[in-house]
Amino acid sequence: MNIELELSEDPAESKSHLPFPVVGIGASAGCVAALQALFANLGEGSGMAFVVVMHLSPEHESHIDAILERVTPMRVLQVREPMHIEPNHIYVISPAMQLSMEDGHLSVSQLAKSPGRRMAIDLFFRTLADAQRERAYCVVLSGTGSDGALGLRRVKECGGVTLVQTPEDAEYADMPNSAIATGAADFILPAVQIGPKLELLWDNLQRIEMPEPTASQVGLALPTSPDAPEQAEQAEQAEQAEQAEQ
Repeated sequence: MNIELELSEDPAESKSHLPFPVVGIGASAGCVAALQALFANLGEGSGMAFVVVMHLSPEHESHIDAILERVTPMRVLQVREPMHIEPNHIYVISPAMQLSMEDGHLSVSQLAKSPGRRMAIDLFFRTLADAQRERAYCVVLSGTGSDGALGLRRVKECGGVTLVQTPEDAEYADMPNSAIATGAADFILPAVQIGPKLELLWDNLQRIEMPEPTASQVGLALPTSPDAPEQAEQAEQAEQAEQAEQ
């Protein structure tokens, strides 16, 4: 099988400065129920952006944007042209297009006809990883084949977080199993638990990134002299010697 991934060799070329995570979601056959479960358990103000990439035949007409609008208060957009990524939005791409990310924007292009197998999910995950680094999250849901596995590994290598739907929970387990086989899956969860886990991960990352408060902000005294511990020990020894003489 010939797999073609046309990507920049220099990650710096696509570096993003978005201050929030972008969650790439790769899905294929049998994914509708999984996507509904994932988004139905996400709040409107999660502070993250979501990009759904479907590994389907270019001839397949997808209505996933209309389906997701019924289960989430977030705005769902079909990506047909370059688009700036915003938090609390869901971006969906047509199966006839391929998607990449660069400098906080989504770029779309026509899916080129090729004798090799185009891996749309891998392509997006890898550009997502290069752009977002530790703020790249990826999710692999139900589907046939192995699309998404290589991209998931790239996300892990770049410091991002990787999640996979439990194979037993997926209608088609090929894609989850392939992703798990890479050894790079951080969390393997039923679809209904993935949304809350994403929110928890982002909440924890924000806490870690918060600057430490200064002494004046928390009402603490300024640090003492570096000689203070030695001076205190000498004073204690002198006091003990004086007590011994008495």
